[in-house]
Amino acid sequence: MRKRLLTDKEREIINNYLETGTKLNNFSVLIHRCKNMQPLQDDFKLIDAFLTKAGTAK
Repeated sequence: MRKRLLTDKEREIINNYLETGTKLNNFSVLIHRCKNMQPLQDDFKLIDAFLTKAGTAK
């Protein structure tokens, strides 16, 4: 199972944009990827429900 969804470069693009508003290379590609992450958000909800029921949620 992957522990990270974003690469280091993607984190750099996002953090730079949040801090300075600057759009680095591949900004539009990252926007597209993030918009299409609904299946991942559904997985997070399922994992959260699983951990809650198992009594191990943080």
